[in-house]
Amino acid sequence: MFPPAGGVCRAKESRQSVFYTIHRWDLSPGGRDGTENRLQDWRYASVIALEEAPHDERQGRSYVNGVEKHVLICYWDSGLFSPLARLWGVSTLAPLIETQRGAKMPTYYPNPTASLR
Repeated sequence: MFPPAGGVCRAKESRQSVFYTIHRWDLSPGGRDGTENRLQDWRYASVIALEEAPHDERQGRSYVNGVEKHVLICYWDSGLFSPLARLWGVSTLAPLIETQRGAKMPTYYPNPTASLR
């Protein structure tokens, strides 16, 4: 069973894109124990594509809401995932971070469906 089943139902019912994101810790400096959170290490895939794709399921340790837990982990072919920056249409989060530091409302909101049309 694909864990985010609610997302699959929501995508089918609303006919809108719903995505599953993963952090590719193997790309990140420091690997699994690294503390740097870089945009280029995040990937996304359509929950519909993941539901239909073959995958392996195993029990293992993962972080859920920042807490390490023993959970069911799904493993898919990495070719199903694309860089999250592509979906957002940005190469860096710096403008958004700087805007937050300046306590102003962001003037740039990425359009997640622009590149999907």
